[in-house]
Amino acid sequence: MERNPRRVITTTIGILFFIFILLFGYNRFERYINGPEMVLISLEQYQVIDNFSMVVTGTVKNTQSISINNRPLILNQDNSFTEMIVVSPGLTIIEIDMSDSFGKTKQYLYQIYSTGETTDYYSTYEETEQPIEEKELSEEAEIIN
Repeated sequence: MERNPRRVITTTIGILFFIFILLFGYNRFERYINGPEMVLISLEQYQVIDNFSMVVTGTVKNTQSISINNRPLILNQDNSFTEMIVVSPGLTIIEIDMSDSFGKTKQYLYQIYSTGETTDYYSTYEETEQPIEEKELSEEAEIIN
């Protein structure tokens, strides 16, 4: 079997063109294939904090809707978000759900441990003889009289 140089060149060009078409198609439809993605987030797994609130910021890709603990978020024009999260003392699980326009969903779970101390505000309250408003009113009444 003789190899015709013209046939080898056309076969090689055909194979390269087919590979180029496959790569181009994957590049154009990658977002539909992969679904929603978390690009950047300010949370870490098993993060320890010393208060009862934290600001969560992040950037997503290929996402139509996002929610944190079943509370929907609004994405900025650059697909970023910022949200204040309230955590309870001890272990709190933060659940981030994302979905795209084709129905693909992804879920991320982060466990946050809060070491903050609860303060009983009622025990630090000291009763005064008169409420402040009544003191101010009585002082104004003395000035008028």
